[in-house]
Amino acid sequence: MPGLKILHVAPHLRQGGAERLLFELATHPADGTTHHVALMQDEVFFDRAGLHVENLGFDLTRQVGSLLHLLAARRRLHALIDRLKPDVVQGWLYYGSFLSSIVGARTRLVWSIHNTTFPHLFANPLLHLVDRVLAARSRNRPDTIVYCAASARAFHEARGYAPERGRVIDNGVDVTLFRPVPARRAARRAALALPNNAFIVLLSARNDPQKDLPNCLDAFAMFRRETPEARLVLAGRGMDDSDAALRAMIAARDLGPAVLRLGAVTDMPGLLDAA
Repeated sequence: MPGLKILHVAPHLRQGGAERLLFELATHPADGTTHHVALMQDEVFFDRAGLHVENLGFDLTRQVGSLLHLLAARRRLHALIDRLKPDVVQGWLYYGSFLSSIVGARTRLVWSIHNTTFPHLFANPLLHLVDRVLAARSRNRPDTIVYCAASARAFHEARGYAPERGRVIDNGVDVTLFRPVPARRAARRAALALPNNAFIVLLSARNDPQKDLPNCLDAFAMFRRETPEARLVLAGRGMDDSDAALRAMIAARDLGPAVLRLGAVTDMPGLLDAA
């Protein structure tokens, strides 16, 4: 729709799949659409060029303590909506969807949900509280809840999210960008000091219990017994040598020389070429 103005409300723009999707949407507008991004915490992993970012003033690292910023952030968001007059407000993930719910009925509201599991209660009690509020509010607001997969929709509707508001837009892959090119693969592997004949397993994820890293390492250890030349590449926030628990998990499985820990990576297409 030409001239459509969208305000995205998100926790942050750290490295991650949903965050990357938001970044791509906001920096590649189509048909005269304009995108503005209101971040609860002003943290941007990607290139800020082309982004219209507003800071809502949260410190999400404080968990429950971040609630102290809620009233001020709501006022900032209200003022931003009054100034921009967006056609659509899109809340990203749980916290962004929660904060975006303050918009009035005159503006269309979309929630964007991108996961199919949930952390344990004691790992993140605030997130569980927000989830319960969203499930209750979903019966009246938003206009649409977009899920990244049918399994995500089923998971959340089983938790009480309104089924009549759900819509699935599946995750997809640009097959013109992510395709095997032998020369490119060889160059990328050489840059990472990876053998050209090695079987490379890539795990691209943040270091978080939801990603089930111990199970992934167990599976790779079993696979490597049959394929000794296999290498495991870990890429994502916290996937580096600074994490003592990660080092211990790798050492316990005798995988030290077989695992490359890269941490956060900006060139994901290049890393996928190597894999």
